[in-house]
Amino acid sequence: MIAVTFFNRGFVKWYDLIFLLLSFLIVYPDVAMEKVSEIFGIIIHPVWVVLLELVAIGVLISVTFLLMANYPSLTWWHPLVVVGFLAFIRLMQSLVSRFFDL
Repeated sequence: MIAVTFFNRGFVKWYDLIFLLLSFLIVYPDVAMEKVSEIFGIIIHPVWVVLLELVAIGVLISVTFLLMANYPSLTWWHPLVVVGFLAFIRLMQSLVSRFFDL
């Protein structure tokens, strides 16, 4: 999975982990907010999920363009592959759970 996600480079750079975390917040906001509410013991309103999405997308775009200045091998579509990969996994999870009634 790591080889597919990170372009078969054989190693993971530190900014790949940042992209993976931000992509997780974009693709799985319900899971992230559930963990936050579980840790702090608060009830989170659905408006906060939308706010989390907007902040995560903004931070992902900002981090990408800031890192592109220092790392020429980083392209603008690199984080999109990570988001797409996680979105594909989430889609497959939902299809399998609906198909097998899990």
